[in-house]
Amino acid sequence: MTSPHPQGVSTARGSLSTRAFVAAIFLASVLMPIEFAQSQTFTVLHNFSNAGDGGYPFAGVTMDRAGNLYGTTSRGGETNNGAVYKLTQRNGAWFLNPVYNSFGLGTGTRPDGPVTVGSNGTLYGTTSEGGPGGGGTVFHLTPSPHAPSNITTPWTLTSLYDFGGGNDGASPTGVVLVFDAAGNIYGTTMYGGIGCEPEGCGTVFKLTPTAQGQWTETILYQFTGGNDGAWPMSGVIFDGAGNLYGTASNGGIGTTYCGTAFRVTPSGSGWVETTLYNFGQGSNDACQPAAGLTFDGAGNLFGTTSCGGPATNGTVFELTPQPGGSWTETVLYTLSGLNSACGGPNTGVVIDAAGDLITASSYSGSSGGEVFELTPSSGGWRYTELHAFEYSSDGAYPFGNLLLDGNGNIYGTTSEGGEFGAGTVWKITP
Repeated sequence: MTSPHPQGVSTARGSLSTRAFVAAIFLASVLMPIEFAQSQTFTVLHNFSNAGDGGYPFAGVTMDRAGNLYGTTSRGGETNNGAVYKLTQRNGAWFLNPVYNSFGLGTGTRPDGPVTVGSNGTLYGTTSEGGPGGGGTVFHLTPSPHAPSNITTPWTLTSLYDFGGGNDGASPTGVVLVFDAAGNIYGTTMYGGIGCEPEGCGTVFKLTPTAQGQWTETILYQFTGGNDGAWPMSGVIFDGAGNLYGTASNGGIGTTYCGTAFRVTPSGSGWVETTLYNFGQGSNDACQPAAGLTFDGAGNLFGTTSCGGPATNGTVFELTPQPGGSWTETVLYTLSGLNSACGGPNTGVVIDAAGDLITASSYSGSSGGEVFELTPSSGGWRYTELHAFEYSSDGAYPFGNLLLDGNGNIYGTTSEGGEFGAGTVWKITP
């Protein structure tokens, strides 16, 4: 079938615009007056130089048990093919060490998704390009067992799987890898599979370790670009029963190609896909989710879209399960601006202990995006701006997911800007 036509999405594999539904807009509430947080402290932890430390991160950060932060950059490093980094705090300051910065066509290039910290402290991640098959890779990074703690030694990279396109899948763009209890890895590819010629509509995959130390791939589902959607960009999450949930950034029913929320369920004969919701149902509905989904304690799902709403400037939405297995969607908040371009959140939602929703918009007026919080109230959801980015001082255009630690601190990245223009890692302290 012919590929659906996205609203503002570049399908060029590995391009910077693949992660950016780009437009500069002015952000304002259409539901309730904007409030500004008074007690937040914003700190830049690192300014990327696009050299050995990396540059232009499209992924957020991951924290290990010791409080160290890990992340990826889409460019920079020794070969300008991206890097994986570690940020360590000592005496109140943060220091960056490159974990691996020698990506190439053989190992994969453009790691624009976050890393997952394994149970043994090693790292797992993806590259969206390169590898022997040309369609990106899943990799594993392990530290040197003999390196003194005071010496920076590159970690060892092992490629677990090389994507080759076609039914195999290709370009795991922005994917958060997840593990089951048996140690299997799950994720999505943006391309490959069937439909959406010539790239393919994307897949949900599973990697299983073998006794010989290899990994085998099983395609759990191939998107068709129809009712099920196309081009998943963020991976999947588990529920307590072992089902997988995610979003497809495009496709879906009708002519809007606004994407879907989906569930993939194991069955005796394989895995079965269920479309929970087709976005774009009406002019004010959410449209084009670039980020994944988040569960609350009651089993509801929350997410964001970069388009949709009255001004097509993005939304925050909730999906609620109903008796009989259906789901209903509620748009909790819409962003509006001076034009109709899709400049809303490409970042997912994190939920704090009070039930507040925290996310970020990629573009807003003259600034380079904002971090904001939605608080439930009797009149709907109250918007509070936590930080507005300024390009040269603290970075611009946050695309990666946010991290919320146990003390209520928020961590994230900007894909550009900062002291050297190549992005930042930042922290907001309540």
